[in-house]
Amino acid sequence: MLRAPRPVRVARRFWRDRRAVAAVEFALILPVMLVFYLGTAELTQFLNADAKVAATADTVGNLVTRVKTIDTTSMNNIFAISSAVMNPFAIAPLAIKVTAVRVDANGKGTVHWSKVSGSATPDAAGATFTIPTGLSGFTDSYFVVSTATYAYRPVIGYGGIIGPVTLEKTALYRPRKSSEVTPQ
Repeated sequence: MLRAPRPVRVARRFWRDRRAVAAVEFALILPVMLVFYLGTAELTQFLNADAKVAATADTVGNLVTRVKTIDTTSMNNIFAISSAVMNPFAIAPLAIKVTAVRVDANGKGTVHWSKVSGSATPDAAGATFTIPTGLSGFTDSYFVVSTATYAYRPVIGYGGIIGPVTLEKTALYRPRKSSEVTPQ
C-alpha cells in the first residue's frame, strides 16, 4: 500500500481533527458578541436619558404654568425638582430654560420673561420669539416654553470614539390659573 508523503498526511490529520474547533469559533465570534452586548446596553442608557430629558422639560413647564405669579425661590425649587426627574443620571450636564411668550393679534411672539438653570442662556425680555409652526394660528395668547438640554456621555466611552451627544427636548404649556404667569 502506498502511503502519502508526510506533509499530506499531516494536512489530512489536521483537517479531520475537530478538538479545537469550538475554541476557534468562540474566539472568532466573541468580539462580535461583545460589540452587540455593549452596544445594546449603551443604546438602552441613551434612550433612557432621552426620555428623562423629555420628562424634565415636561415637568418644569407643567409646574411653572400651575401658578399665577412665580418668584425666584419658586423657580429655583422647580429647577431643583429636575434632579429627581433625571435620576440616576448626573445633573451637572443639564441646562433648563423657561421662557414665557406673549403672542399679539398679528401672531408675533415676544418674550415676556425667561429664567434658566445650569449653562442655559436666557432669552432677553422683549425679544422676538419665533412661534412654532403648529402654533402659528394662536393669536392674542400666552404660553410657556420649557427647554431641557443634556450633554449625554456614553457609559463605556469606546476609547473616545463616541463623544458627548446633546439631547434637547422642548415642552409648551398654556397657563392654567390665569391668562399669563407673572414673575415677581
